[in-house]
Amino acid sequence: MLPTESATQSRIAAYRLELRHMLKLAWPIVLAQLAHTSLGLTDSLMVGRINPESLASIGVAGSLFFVTFIVFGGIMMSVSALVAQSEGSGDKQTGLLALCQAMLIATAISIPLMILFQNGSFMLERVLRQESVVVQLGTDYLKAMSWGILPSLWLVALRSYFEAIARPWPLLFVTLLGFAANILCNLVFIFGYGPVPAMGLTGAGWASSTVYWLMFIAAACYLYTTLRHEKPFANLRKIDISMIAEILRIGLPIGVAFGFESGFFALTTFLMGQFGTDALAAHEVAIRTASFSFMIPLGLAAATTVRVGQAAGRGDYLAVRRSGITGIWLSVFVMCLSALAYITIPRTIIGFYIDLSDPENALLIKQAISFFALAAMFQIFDGLQVSSLGALRGLKDTRMPMIITAVAYWLLGFGSLYIFTYTLDMQGNGLWLGLVVALAAAGGLLCWRFLRLSKKT
Repeated sequence: MLPTESATQSRIAAYRLELRHMLKLAWPIVLAQLAHTSLGLTDSLMVGRINPESLASIGVAGSLFFVTFIVFGGIMMSVSALVAQSEGSGDKQTGLLALCQAMLIATAISIPLMILFQNGSFMLERVLRQESVVVQLGTDYLKAMSWGILPSLWLVALRSYFEAIARPWPLLFVTLLGFAANILCNLVFIFGYGPVPAMGLTGAGWASSTVYWLMFIAAACYLYTTLRHEKPFANLRKIDISMIAEILRIGLPIGVAFGFESGFFALTTFLMGQFGTDALAAHEVAIRTASFSFMIPLGLAAATTVRVGQAAGRGDYLAVRRSGITGIWLSVFVMCLSALAYITIPRTIIGFYIDLSDPENALLIKQAISFFALAAMFQIFDGLQVSSLGALRGLKDTRMPMIITAVAYWLLGFGSLYIFTYTLDMQGNGLWLGLVVALAAAGGLLCWRFLRLSKKT
């Protein structure tokens, strides 16, 4: 056998081994991500049975909550990179310190966020200029959701810790518990049961807040029970300035990068409102479904962060590149499958949200099918960008990705969105084409960034 053939076979064997390790770590994380996003999906499915106005309102108000949550949740996600590298070097206590300091940060930032959501009518009416029915329904929904922001951020920190120590099973069980509890709470609070009155969309907010508290308590109890001798929450009693600074150094660019992306997606929702309630409801159906399928590459990206971070902690830079490339290709492959589903069975998917036989929903269905076709176009790019971000987080490279996302979404994406939507008068389809351009730019640039950095190492 020639030396080049032997080297090629060795590389193939190494990638196969990495694929097995990646899948072993990733699939429970992916299931947990799917179960977690099912909380919001279940809300939309149940609220959609009330009326299109409620479905449109949860799309706008939910986007406002999600953008805020994802920005500050991104700070909590720095725990994953810090713990993964400390685990790779055999330093467990540094990881626990990072977890506790992140929880203290979450506690501090939750207070102004609760005040913001308690006064959500200002954002919906004055800033976003939504229709009166959307403002009224969305304001009550945000007030109920405000009580869930603190446990949801704490939960992100705990989830990042579990992922980084390669123990995703507790996260999966807790999230499945939350999914089941969310269905039960939605049935009670949205539609009413016994002494509890039907609260409609507001009930969905109270259900989500209740479930976030239940999930956090369950995850915290598990961590305390399994690591009791290491006193996992002991560092909550002190403030470590150097660790807080490190969390913010790594986490703020992550949060801002996520904010650029989620903010751009939210912008399409806010702008869609100007084209009518049917367009907004159709957009909610398509974007909520796309968000659900996105959870698979998001889970793979979390596993990629861990694998890359652990390899970097060991100083094994060949493994860094191998782990990153494996995670990227897996994500792209999965999103090709979801794109195929959006093209071939859009009506089946739409039927989960609304009554297809109701003639009043005809325009909504037509627009949703069009949006699904465009969503299929950006699926591959969406998988490419999130997996590349995950690989870069494993290297603690967060500042340049933040700049890349700013350029991709708010320069190239917004410019394209404006041209398609207003100059070419493509209305809702123009907004979605802007998403396609933004994700294509982000995916290409972020992947190039990782390949360049990993080649240097």
